[in-house]
Amino acid sequence: MKKFIIIVLLFFNFLIFSDQIEFINELTTKKYATMSDLIISFCYLYNIEVSTDFETNVKSLSKFIAKLPKKLNKDRVITMGDFSLIAAQYLKLKSGLFYLATKSGRYALRELMLVNIIQTNTSEFEKISGEELLKYLEKVIEYEEKN
Repeated sequence: MKKFIIIVLLFFNFLIFSDQIEFINELTTKKYATMSDLIISFCYLYNIEVSTDFETNVKSLSKFIAKLPKKLNKDRVITMGDFSLIAAQYLKLKSGLFYLATKSGRYALRELMLVNIIQTNTSEFEKISGEELLKYLEKVIEYEEKN
């Protein structure tokens, strides 16, 4: 009986995480990550239930993230500034005066450079591939675990 319960629990765990695994697999093949990919990624980090509707995901994430990037179009290719703006708020970075004053992607990017999540020679206008998005998310998680 005990083995049966464990098998059932493992099966349900697989079903719960299969959407996340499928999302990650799709993301690794994308030439450029989209705004929808960015929003879904941070929904997963906040343990928010992800919907197929972009607007629902944005609304759910906006409960945790006060300032979202401008031009929230689900198919728009994201830039380092877009990623940085959400990541800095996720990590609750509070050290930069200009970032605190403006809450812009430009200064959020610089904050992430200071904590070694993003390389120092990166522009806020650089587009991000799906694989790069995963790499940066991994660095955000590593930083969060250390601090």
